[in-house]
Amino acid sequence: MRGMLLADVVVGRSHQPTKPLHALRQAPSGCHSVHGRAGSCRLNYDEHVVYRDDACLPVRLYVYSYTSSHE
Repeated sequence: MRGMLLADVVVGRSHQPTKPLHALRQAPSGCHSVHGRAGSCRLNYDEHVVYRDDACLPVRLYVYSYTSSHE
């Protein structure tokens, strides 16, 4: 069995870095999240990072099974 959680996320005021920020432990002062754009910061896809658990609201849990077609 596998599971996937779908959540609503409040990003608030988002910081958009122009270089990778690997050591961040919180959003920069005055911001609530960090938004990495694909193509910048060596990212393949857009991503948002929030640093507070209460910024996420789980709305749905999908439970499924998976069998590999490569045997």
